[in-house]
Amino acid sequence: MGTFGTGPFDSDGALDLLDDLAARPADSRADVLAALLGRPIADPESIGRELFADEVVAAVAVVASGLSGHRAGEQWWHDVAGKAAAVLPIPDLDRLVPTATAALAIVAEPWGRDWTSPDYAVAAEETARRLAEALSAAD
Repeated sequence: MGTFGTGPFDSDGALDLLDDLAARPADSRADVLAALLGRPIADPESIGRELFADEVVAAVAVVASGLSGHRAGEQWWHDVAGKAAAVLPIPDLDRLVPTATAALAIVAEPWGRDWTSPDYAVAAEETARRLAEALSAAD
């Protein structure tokens, strides 16, 4: 049974993404993220079949964590940034903001839909909202 929670790095898939990024040279990480974030844009129907929303949310969180200007003083962001710290900084991360924004818009509904309780669904929606807010602040 896998770990799965409403935070951007609260799933096995998200932790696998962080491990994969950490194992790569820093200058190749943006390309890995770009490829992952581009998949739901190219094929939205792949969500839930070949690609899972938690992986995309994690990739968006890496991008958002690497941007200046997010609310680093908030405990939620402190926790998110702490988990992403092992793969940051990533050169040219700013170029991924439009792709991350588009990918998050596609996966936000599936990410918030299939939780076992309404409280989890609200928490997942809050995660997506915070990430979207951080990305929009970078534009």
